Amino acid sequence: MKENAFMDKGSMPDENRMIEALGNCYPFYLKLMDLAKGFETKWTFYKGWSLKVFKKSKALFYLVPYSSFFTVNMAIRESERENMLGDADLAPFRQALIDAKKYNEGYAVIIEVSDNNSFNLCYDFVSKLILFR
Repeated sequence: MKENAFMDKGSMPDENRMIEALGNCYPFYLKLMDLAKGFETKWTFYKGWSLKVFKKSKALFYLVPYSSFFTVNMAIRESERENMLGDADLAPFRQALIDAKKYNEGYAVIIEVSDNNSFNLCYDFVSKLILFR
């Protein structure tokens, strides 16, 4: 089972610890943070540290660091989901959007970033999500 790279509630992650934890995926983290530069960020702790990326308290995504990879966890609103299902650029996510479990905040979509291919897919998805928001 995957375990968050930062489980110590008393020790919030910093850049040096992110570099160490993410390893080869650290540049992907930087590129994703650059994409979301118009949003605020805040480290939060719930079963491990995660980075909330948000605007006006509404989360764009939560980035959860693991050893050598990270996940990008999002709640997709109904209208966004419908737009995304019809977007040819997001065809690789069609089934995930159809199968996504619905919560009060929206449909849960989690993208694991562990290599260049998964990062590019994640980057495209988050780029579209920013446009819809």
